[in-house]
Amino acid sequence: MINSLGNLAGFLSPYLVGWLKQATSSNASGMFMLAGFLVLGALLVLSAPAKMVNR
Repeated sequence: MINSLGNLAGFLSPYLVGWLKQATSSNASGMFMLAGFLVLGALLVLSAPAKMVNR
């Protein structure tokens, strides 16, 4: 599942960044979107229950 989501993100991210650049005439909006997804991913990792983590 992790690999599938990573591959999907690698495929869709350039299209989303390009679309946002055309829509707003700025690279900043695409970078903010990517930063937001990065923060969301970090929060999901930190919210994983301890029993799911292998020791």
